Amino acid sequence: MSRDPRYTKAEQKIQYSFLQLLNKNQFEQITIDKIIKNANISRGTFYHHYQDKYDLVEKMQAAELANFKSLLAKRVEKMQFNEQLDISGLQQQVLTSLQKSRKLSQIKVGQRSFTQSLFELVEYEITSYISNQQLKYIGNSNDLAIASHLLTNVILSYVDYFKDQAVLPSLTKQKQTLQTFNGLLTRVITTI
Repeated sequence: MSRDPRYTKAEQKIQYSFLQLLNKNQFEQITIDKIIKNANISRGTFYHHYQDKYDLVEKMQAAELANFKSLLAKRVEKMQFNEQLDISGLQQQVLTSLQKSRKLSQIKVGQRSFTQSLFELVEYEITSYISNQQLKYIGNSNDLAIASHLLTNVILSYVDYFKDQAVLPSLTKQKQTLQTFNGLLTRVITTI
């Protein structure tokens, strides 16, 4: 059953209005009055869709995470694992998604932050990927957990470093960076 297009359009107007305001104001400064005035809708229309601005943010973040989860699953399927794992495309996906929703992702609503939810999502997908590859050097479930956590941290640390940059690094630059990191990691592991 499809939703009424008017309902969807009203939600889009509210969300677009909120994001416009968020680009100019701190979250705490945004009021329902400002949102409805900017969206050119009635107060009743806003409250028909959302309980308050926190509910609006929570639903927008949930939608971003759901969209990201879908894109991430597709990207993970395309990842290649020969002797070296090429995660540059995955990093690009995470980075692009975070830049797109940067201001929205900085607002904490509820128990977990958007970043925590994103970390858990990436870690789950990487764990699934590594498990499905049945990698010969991942000996047991503890090794799998460590490898997944380490890889997730590498990806998200890289993303965190570049997320506020105006220009994203090229895929070629990302691959070079990962090759450098791989070399450093290999040296560290062999000295242990």
